[in-house]
Amino acid sequence: IEKMELVTVGRYDASLPPDQRFDINREITWIKNSTQVPVSVCSESCPPGTRKAIQKGKPVCCYDCIQCAEGEISNNTGRNIGIVGRKCVVTSITVY
Repeated sequence: IEKMELVTVGRYDASLPPDQRFDINREITWIKNSTQVPVSVCSESCPPGTRKAIQKGKPVCCYDCIQCAEGEISNNTGRNIGIVGRKCVVTSITVY
């Protein structure tokens, strides 16, 4: 039986700029003594033109990508679960 140990490996601070939020200060050994980060159980990023729809009863990182309605856009492909990427916005085009 492998022994598991709970250790602090870094910190996450959502108030910092995106590229500084997650700081790892030691090497992490994952399953089977690998240092390769395991594949996430969360959904992949949604492509432009879609929005995230969280799957009921599942973690917030699990969502479906729903096509925006005609006249709406969503060009954010990030995995951010906040407001960004969770809605489509109406576009207005002025024709001269």
